[in-house]
Amino acid sequence: MSTPIALGAIAALAAASQLSKRRRSGSPALSLEQILAAAEQAKKAAPRKVRTPKKTSSRDVALHPLLKDNIDFIQLHRCVLAVYEKQTNESLPPHARLDQAFAICVASLQRNGYLVGRKPTGAGVVRSGELARDADALDRERRYQELKVLAKQSRRVARQKRKTAPKQSKAERELKRKRQGAANKASGKLTKKKLKAQIQRIRDAMEPVFSCDTVWGDCKDEAPSAGHCFMASMAVQDMLGGQILFGKVATEDGDISHYWNQIGDWQVDVTGDQFREPEIQIERGEIRESLSHFDRERYEWLPQEFNKEPMKIYERFRKRLSKELSKADLCDIREHLLHMDKQ
Repeated sequence: MSTPIALGAIAALAAASQLSKRRRSGSPALSLEQILAAAEQAKKAAPRKVRTPKKTSSRDVALHPLLKDNIDFIQLHRCVLAVYEKQTNESLPPHARLDQAFAICVASLQRNGYLVGRKPTGAGVVRSGELARDADALDRERRYQELKVLAKQSRRVARQKRKTAPKQSKAERELKRKRQGAANKASGKLTKKKLKAQIQRIRDAMEPVFSCDTVWGDCKDEAPSAGHCFMASMAVQDMLGGQILFGKVATEDGDISHYWNQIGDWQVDVTGDQFREPEIQIERGEIRESLSHFDRERYEWLPQEFNKEPMKIYERFRKRLSKELSKADLCDIREHLLHMDKQ
């Protein structure tokens, strides 16, 4: 029954009730006009139902098609974009950086209950809906989609280079094996004292090599090793094997990228003094949290525009370090460094 009809019925009943009372009391009957007037008055006096507006969810809000198509994954995309720009290894190609950022974000969102596997939970869907209403949501989502296209192109180029690369000779395969740390298989058995003696000699030889034309980044007079972590870690790997680690270090100027080494069971940093820490740090376990291992083979053996300049600087650094090692009568270590020439 609609509201106007219901109110009319109530008014009619009220008028009939009044008529019945008048008859019992002996009062004269009301005229038709009086009955209609009483019904209208009762209708006006009846309380009216107030209509409340219907609540709308985040999905009911008008969204750009790009946001609407990705509504459940806005939170993940936002995280990947931020990590890619601020935390990934800038020396890697775009597709490798995107893979790094994606792995970091998926793990983080899973820990906080926003993802199960790679599917958003209820909390994840709600959070994505909230982020989709931000003023800059569309701009960020466009940047993420552009990043995906860039990474796809980068991956295609890397795949094509691998297909067209000439088959490696036995000597090249052996060199590749050495770069993976096989040159120092026994490093896990080294004591900290013995390893530090080796590292100290290497660091002493690096001192006169540190200069503004061998730096990758800003040159700082107060800390000559600043900007040399990339060059120094590659040189240490060439001489002692192992792996190169990548991470971020918090400074007064913000987080900056940093490289150090993993040699057997030991983590080794030979440029710690740029952060007002000991110049040589050797720890069984972690010196600091690493975000990834630096994939030197992909970086160095598949030349691309982004790695030409740092590798040119490293070649200059390596040659000067070789001379200093000769002066210090460290021919055994120097031979490892020289044998790492790219054939």
